[in-house]
Amino acid sequence: MLKLSRPGKTFGIVVAGAVVIAVASTGGAVASGLITSAKIKNNTIQSIDVRNNNLTGADVKDGSLGGADVADGSLSGADLAAGVLSNAVTSSLPSGKTVRGTIGGMSENLTTGQETGYTASLPVPAPVALDDTHVAVDGSDEPAGACPGTATNPTAAPGFVCIYPFNTNNAAAGTGFIWGSDAAANEMYGFQLSVDALGNGAVTYMANWAYTAP
Repeated sequence: MLKLSRPGKTFGIVVAGAVVIAVASTGGAVASGLITSAKIKNNTIQSIDVRNNNLTGADVKDGSLGGADVADGSLSGADLAAGVLSNAVTSSLPSGKTVRGTIGGMSENLTTGQETGYTASLPVPAPVALDDTHVAVDGSDEPAGACPGTATNPTAAPGFVCIYPFNTNNAAAGTGFIWGSDAAANEMYGFQLSVDALGNGAVTYMANWAYTAP
């Protein structure tokens, strides 16, 4: 009777062949089993199906999100500071967040001591109503420690608007306040600056400002 001299080798060849056959026979099945958008029922994917922190801005169509897609109060100061949601709508400015802008202009044909005024709007409503005490001009009427910044780096203590002049002509120091008999109409949305003319003629007053939500 003929005997195999190396039965172990013969077994190895048989096993290897079986593996090759198995891979070859399943490869097509794996490829054809890939899930595509056409195989997903509309409105069935939920939050639990998406790994946390895995989606990026590239996954969202530009201009497709609106205010209704962002829950009120869900954005933090970091969300806005990072610029990721620069056009997001929020109900009020988050606590600790600082916003900045410019106020002022030129007024013609004033007489000595005549008052002129300028108004600025907050980009997002203040969470706490502003009042005369909390709108201040640096070097003029600010409470101690409320306005530690400069015109090139405007900052403000929590709850304060700080105004930093950088270009003035024929203008007194200026006073920040809430203007009008019905202050409640604008105290959440903006503030005013009052400037007196030092002499007859045009008055120029330009300033940068900062507001920090308490």
